[in-house]
Amino acid sequence: MTTKKCCLFLLTTAFFAILADEVYAWTYSLKKTGEIKDNLRHCLYSNDQWYTVNSYDLCPLSIEDSAPGFGKGVGFFKGDFIDGMNRVCVYDVLGEKKLIRLNNSVGFCPLQKNF
Repeated sequence: MTTKKCCLFLLTTAFFAILADEVYAWTYSLKKTGEIKDNLRHCLYSNDQWYTVNSYDLCPLSIEDSAPGFGKGVGFFKGDFIDGMNRVCVYDVLGEKKLIRLNNSVGFCPLQKNF
């Protein structure tokens, strides 16, 4: 009997852990493609936020981002990579991954960033 209860508990916990991961990300659709400035294409999405991609890329038709009210706080630097002529900095904000794009690849990512 205890083995069945233990298995049921583990399955229930795993199920809710998977659901909790999915709750914080919302999908937003592209509303408008803006101008190209500083080698970046500006894209407006249905959450009324502007996002950028490299100028030679098209704006994605949809993006996933944190739900309103989540993901705010201090981000701690986790790593970086080069994307074209830009450096992309990766941060951990309360367990959620956030990215910022620096306009040149030779710049350094700050160790902490407010989101």
